[in-house]
Amino acid sequence: MTLGDVNTQLYRVSSTGSVTRLTGTGAAPTPQDFRDDPSKYELPPVQHVGFGVDGNLYLVLPQGVLVARGYR
Repeated sequence: MTLGDVNTQLYRVSSTGSVTRLTGTGAAPTPQDFRDDPSKYELPPVQHVGFGVDGNLYLVLPQGVLVARGYR
């Protein structure tokens, strides 16, 4: 799944249809700002999203792979 070259917002949708925003609404001024508080900013452009059998969510970004551990 290629999502493009724009910042990305991430949501969690439960089996009951409840939607929770996992990211913020603004672009991080610096990469360190994003690392310090990722829930406050949009993600950099996401190139691929995958859910591992280990229960982790994997997000492929231009800068590397972001792992959301224990995502279940």
